[in-house]
Amino acid sequence: MASETENRMRALSAATGEHSWRESLRRGLPPGVLEKIDGHAAEGMGGLGRFVLRFRLPVGILLILISAFMVYGVTKVQVATNFADFFPRNHPYTQLYEKYKVFGGAQTLVVMLEARHGTIFTIPTLNKISDITFDVNKMDGVNHNEVFSLGSFREGYAEAVPGGIDMHPYMYPNPPDTQAEVDELRKQVFIHRGALSHLISRDDKATLITASFNEEHMNYKELFDDAQAIAKKYTDKDTKIYLAGEPMVRGYGYHYLPAIMICFIAAVLAMIVLLYVSLGHRNIWWVPIVTGSLSAIWGLGFVGWMGYNFDPVMLVIPF
Repeated sequence: MASETENRMRALSAATGEHSWRESLRRGLPPGVLEKIDGHAAEGMGGLGRFVLRFRLPVGILLILISAFMVYGVTKVQVATNFADFFPRNHPYTQLYEKYKVFGGAQTLVVMLEARHGTIFTIPTLNKISDITFDVNKMDGVNHNEVFSLGSFREGYAEAVPGGIDMHPYMYPNPPDTQAEVDELRKQVFIHRGALSHLISRDDKATLITASFNEEHMNYKELFDDAQAIAKKYTDKDTKIYLAGEPMVRGYGYHYLPAIMICFIAAVLAMIVLLYVSLGHRNIWWVPIVTGSLSAIWGLGFVGWMGYNFDPVMLVIPF
């Protein structure tokens, strides 16, 4: 037995005289349509609805022109991430960040090396720390003055000498190659434990290599791939490598962008199938698809014309 909704839809179709999508594209309205709308004005079917149906040709042309304008705006959308876009541009904290981010901002990559056995104070492990520091320094967009590790020239200790003070890097430019040099390094680390507490764990089993990046020259996908390559290269039976930081969080969005797009397309196809299954007996089952597509085009077009970037991480919001 047909439901009450289906009966009402059939009755409306019979009253309007439109039985196919081709008939719905005719310039003129079938007889009795405006009278039926006027008769249901109290139910909210008059006013704007009557105006749209009466002038549906100019209204349709106007919508097509606006949609074409927005389609061109879609071509201006760039798939990119700007960290400052997540915060109010005019807020004092955001302006302070923009002013001084050259000294080290939020785009900091953190690489942790952990010794599986013993401590980091072995010749092979210290060589890995120096090599990882060198590899991080080669990454695109890195701020070379903001790379910190035991193997960096930015980390050192002061030694009083007659007539002044000498600064000595812990391992720069070359790591220790004898056990005596390893013991001396361990001694200096113990003496300056407080200054190195942000780099070396208390049990000497792990150490950090940190690097800040210039946002104007960042490519999150390349950075993510390079960091993963470093982790894979130096992970072995004696060493574990961990990655963290804001660039890795954003990089995962670009890394999984193909999978996200597949899920997005699958969701759209599922909606189309459901609409056809539930409204296939109607000639206008495709209308929700068209209106939804136009809404998406207008939204993306507005983003493009306003000069905003489209962050891949935002694609997970519909799910």
